[in-house]
Amino acid sequence: LPMNSGPVTALAAMPNGRSLVCASTDNVRMWDLQAPVDRRAVPFQIIPGHHGGCVSAVFVDCSGRYMLTMSGNRGWEGVSNNTCLGYQVTPPQ
Repeated sequence: LPMNSGPVTALAAMPNGRSLVCASTDNVRMWDLQAPVDRRAVPFQIIPGHHGGCVSAVFVDCSGRYMLTMSGNRGWEGVSNNTCLGYQVTPPQ
């Protein structure tokens, strides 16, 4: 994982056997595990949507077409920002 990424808080393997969804304290990345090794290329794409809460869970349906991510700060700072986001995804083939 990139050195500036926060600790991993949730993982989900895509059914295609090629992609891994990795969540941290502030974002979600979909990694292409079969991408050629190239220091100039980025082997992941950032899935937008989560900011300011720890991503606590990732769910991918068995077809690999849909994904849910859940995050929140549980109100520890006085305000709750619990979020559940749904995505239609197209992982690498």
